[in-house]
Order: sequence, then C-alpha cells, then structure tokens
Amino acid sequence: MNMNHFNIAGKETSSVQSNSLDARTNLANQILDRINSGMEDLSEEKRQKMDAKILAKLESGKKLSEKEMQYLRKYNPALYAKALHIQLKIKHLEEQLKHAKSKEEVTTIETFAIGSISKNDPDRKALVAAINNVMQDFKSSKAYQNLPVREEDSRNIQNGWKPEEAEDEDEDKEQEFGTNICYSAEHGGYQVLFANTNSVSAWNTTT
Repeated sequence: MNMNHFNIAGKETSSVQSNSLDARTNLANQILDRINSGMEDLSEEKRQKMDAKILAKLESGKKLSEKEMQYLRKYNPALYAKALHIQLKIKHLEEQLKHAKSKEEVTTIETFAIGSISKNDPDRKALVAAINNVMQDFKSSKAYQNLPVREEDSRNIQNGWKPEEAEDEDEDKEQEFGTNICYSAEHGGYQVLFANTNSVSAWNTTT
C-alpha cells in the first residue's frame, strides 16, 4: 500500500517537473521569436543598408539599441563583436566616472581612457568618439559640477579651508619662483624670468 503511494507520488512529481520545464522552454522560444520577428524576411539589400546605418552610428560614438545589438548578433557577427567591444569599454569608463572623487580625477580617467587605445586598434575611431560623448554628458551633469577640483579640496573644506586660499597660495608660489617664459631673438633661445630677482636663466634652442 505504501509502495504504491510512493510510486504514484513519484510519477506526479516527475510529471510536474516535466511540465514546468516545457513551460519555460516554450516561454524562451516565444521571447526569441519576438526578438527575431521582422528579421527573417530581410533582403540582402536591406541588410546592407542596416549594416551601414549601424556602423555610422558606432563610428559617431552613439550607443546602439537592444534591437540593433540583436540584429548584429544574428546577421553580422563581426560588427556585433565591434559593438560589444565598444560597449564594454564604455561601461567600464562610466563605472570609473561614477566613483571619481574630483574633477582632477575625472581628467585623469579621460586621459587614460583615450591614451590606452592602441593606434592600431581598428575600433579606435569609434572608441574615441564614444568616450568623447560620455565625457561630454558627464561633464554637463550635476554629479560632475558638485565634485571638488581636487580630492584634497574636499577634505580641506570640511576642515574650514576655503578654495580661494589655494589660489592665493599658487600666486605666492608664482611670485616666489617665477613662471614667465619668453623667447629672446637676441640670445636665440627661451628665457625664464624669475620674479623678485634680477636673475635670468636662458637656454639656446637653435641647433
């Protein structure tokens, strides 16, 4: 009696699991059908136009839509790899900007992002354009405007220090050491004029 009960229960459990798996499979197929709908009947001419349109969008640094990414994945794997490469780079850049603690750090992040792209990278043009777009958007955001110029400024402000004091310090240093550089035709080179002194340092630039 008990054995029959367990056998029946086991069959019912197996049946439920099988039905659940079938339901998930059907749902996945329906989603894929929706994604691919309207793509199956694309002619070669339409695909070429679509490829050109997406490529132009990539080269201008604009972000592709989910539908465009799905199209590339299905019809143009090479261009899909290019788009994915750019997408991942930009996502990493956005994460870095999100955690930047100063405008100075933002500049460093931007410089490194562009400088790290190899001149031989076939995606260089698109990557630089995408980085420029992201940086332009970020620098116009409130998050960027609220950042201190330097990270130490934020800590100093909390201790009662004012940003204008840094400008006074910089001016004092310039007066002390001097930063005036001019070209002297008479000496055939550049001269550094030191403030508060009568000394002049010059070096010849002619060969």
